[in-house]
Amino acid sequence: MSSKLLRSVSKFVIDAFLSFVCFAFESRALQPTYKARY
Repeated sequence: MSSKLLRSVSKFVIDAFLSFVCFAFESRALQPTYKARY
């Protein structure tokens, strides 16, 4: 496996993981406002 491919794959995995964590954190933080609104 070439280092370039490994680097691109690891970058893609890290970006996806960070976006998933941010999405989960935002949804958890916004849940009380949704419950208070509706």
